[in-house]
Amino acid sequence: MVSMKEFAISFYKNFKCIGPKCPHTCCQGWKILVDDETYNNIRSDQGEIGKEARLKVATNNRFSLSNEIEHTMRKGIHGKCLCLTKDGLCSLQKRDRMDLMPVICINYPRRILEFGDFRETTMELACPEAARLFIEAADLQMEEGLDSISNYRTNWTVGNDDKFFLDLLKKWRQKVVSQVMKSEVIDKYVLSQIYTLFFDIHFDLLKNDMTAVEEKIDNFDMTAVEEKIEGFEMDEIEKPSDYLFYNMEIMDKIVAYNLMPDNLDFNHKSLRKVIKGYFRYFNDLTNDQANTFYNEKYTQMKQEIPGLEKKYKKYYCYYMYEMLLASYEDYYVLKVVLLGNMYLQIYRILDLVAWLMSKEEKIEYDSAKQATLLSDLDRKMRHNISITDGILQRLRQEFINVT
Repeated sequence: MVSMKEFAISFYKNFKCIGPKCPHTCCQGWKILVDDETYNNIRSDQGEIGKEARLKVATNNRFSLSNEIEHTMRKGIHGKCLCLTKDGLCSLQKRDRMDLMPVICINYPRRILEFGDFRETTMELACPEAARLFIEAADLQMEEGLDSISNYRTNWTVGNDDKFFLDLLKKWRQKVVSQVMKSEVIDKYVLSQIYTLFFDIHFDLLKNDMTAVEEKIDNFDMTAVEEKIEGFEMDEIEKPSDYLFYNMEIMDKIVAYNLMPDNLDFNHKSLRKVIKGYFRYFNDLTNDQANTFYNEKYTQMKQEIPGLEKKYKKYYCYYMYEMLLASYEDYYVLKVVLLGNMYLQIYRILDLVAWLMSKEEKIEYDSAKQATLLSDLDRKMRHNISITDGILQRLRQEFINVT
């Protein structure tokens, strides 16, 4: 029997849950799914703790037109899990009954995906401590051989029998990550080349032309591209970089309809404040004015915050580490780049807004504040299915259909 190979994102080894000190406990605000194995443990346990646990589990029809059932942990006041104690800890964990805890509760913020003979663990940046470690990490890569990961169960098994495609995805991901990290900046020119690669491969996959897919991956080299991408005059050496991939008209609609302050609950007070700041800075600007404003202010921001461009390159690579191999199941690689480019753009712009607001308040926009924004944003943006679907739908309608 071949042993399972374990890989983990590089800052994983430094993670330790800070428990009651966490500013946003993962036991509040989330929909906590109870996996089948845990539900069976809870249902069959006849002890006092098992009886208590059964009262804290809700059973729902997952889809109104089907008989599919899901089990979730009940929530109380302010969306708190009923197992959350006053000292900010899980009552089941305190009583050493992790067999009755959902696998997502045991693993979080670890995201563990299994691909046949190997597993990959990344850390969800929605966790404030994981976000802090990400901000402070010097490098970002997948590392092999961390034995401590084997103590955790797989969150999702990504199923497919197309091993050749999986190998191509791994090669593809490493090519994109390595070239992004070697780039001086991750600007519109870089993102356009990556998008073009994904777009072309998407249609090769529809035709099942794996030879063309492999050729495009092998030949992809952003540093060697000779043809110009529309909108760029690469011979104008003094021209400042244009960092925004999507136009600000699309950005405005996504912020207005998907990230509106009124849709942010009490868990996102600081993010709500930043989004209101976005409207204040950008709302009255045309698309060209907004683009110019961002690029000018970002140049100033880079001078004050060392390593800023590297942080955005790390974020994009982190996203690729998390999401590209997940397309092994459905082959929908175009979705990966559409959302990845937008997530990066939202992050960059709201990061700039938070910095501008800090300057107005005459306080330092330090790494702690940067980590708070990143955690709040990822929690609201990437980990809300309805918001993700809304963003993707808008990009299909207003970006793909007009490009």
